[in-house]
Amino acid sequence: MKRHEAAQASLNIGLCGNCRQTRHLVSGKGSQFFYCTRAETGEGYTKYPALPVTSCRGYERVPKSQTEQ
Repeated sequence: MKRHEAAQASLNIGLCGNCRQTRHLVSGKGSQFFYCTRAETGEGYTKYPALPVTSCRGYERVPKSQTEQ
């Protein structure tokens, strides 16, 4: 199971769970954060969006071949 699938299974995070633009971060204390890389260059994106994300104009699904590795 890939990190996106594991995150999606354990939390209800919505689209971020399998978006190419998401970086799953875990703090030293075990807190989990989902960082949106679109926020670096695009207006209207939040670095750490409120979850679950149910719609996003910048959503890019991770290709199935990458999630099965």
